[in-house]
Amino acid sequence: IVLLAFYILLQTRWGASQVSSWVTVNTDYELSFDKMNHRFSSPSHIILENVTFGRDGKPATLVAKKVDIGLSSRQITDPLHMDTITLFDGTLNLSPQTAPLPFQADRLQLNNMAFNSPNTEWDLSAQKVTGGVSPWQPEAGNVLGNHAQIQMSAGSLTLNGVDASNVLIQGSLDNGEVTLSTLGADIARGTLTGNAKRSADGSWRVDNLQLNEIRLQSDKSLTEFFTPLTSVPSLQIGRLDVTDARLQGPDWAVTDLDLSLRNLTLSHGGWQSEDGTLSMNASEFIYGSLHFFDPILNAEFSPQGIALRQFS
Repeated sequence: IVLLAFYILLQTRWGASQVSSWVTVNTDYELSFDKMNHRFSSPSHIILENVTFGRDGKPATLVAKKVDIGLSSRQITDPLHMDTITLFDGTLNLSPQTAPLPFQADRLQLNNMAFNSPNTEWDLSAQKVTGGVSPWQPEAGNVLGNHAQIQMSAGSLTLNGVDASNVLIQGSLDNGEVTLSTLGADIARGTLTGNAKRSADGSWRVDNLQLNEIRLQSDKSLTEFFTPLTSVPSLQIGRLDVTDARLQGPDWAVTDLDLSLRNLTLSHGGWQSEDGTLSMNASEFIYGSLHFFDPILNAEFSPQGIALRQFS
């Protein structure tokens, strides 16, 4: 009878308040939730409503309308390793200051969540995020863990100042190496699709990237515009295709750009290639006092240098 009464009390606002207070007083974290639900029809799941969770004295790591915690027999030996954690309708703020979190899960699932990761190398803000991380094993300085499969979609996303919408990401994490096996987004009124891999040292290998009908206006000079390409230790491009792009900066512009680049590596201010090619044409190109109409360029790259096959 005592256990039954305790079970019932836990599912009341009073019980939720007592659990929240105990966690806040006795741990390094602050927790509050309005109510806990548990149904015998789904005995392995506990649902918390209107949840706020975070470190003591820090902004909340999690604010969610509902948190569904899936349990398994593993809780007998590892009570803080959940089967699943599913977050509904809220905001998840992850930064180095929030990790390590006290729990793990075989799968972290997001449903209509906002996701923020400020003050990191990947300054990320995303809305209407649905997807999952499996397994989810956060560590100090690495909130997604060192080994995980990732599959997510976002209604809108800003990454290091670049805005995108209708984003789809599939990939994996492996000891600092990030593999984006599928990447798609609407960006700059056009579309982006491709796949790429980032090494632990910050180098990138882009196997395939397609940009279609990009319309981009920048406040950067042409040199500054390409600075991100030279700021990484190495950028290996397998295939890059740009179709019908219109780009404009303070003293430069290009309209109706079609570009095809193959097998080129940029590294330490230089380049390397065994059998690279570049083909590009545009309706108009402006750079300072230079003004070209219908320019066409075809070139080949090799260890011996650049062979210009056509320029008009």
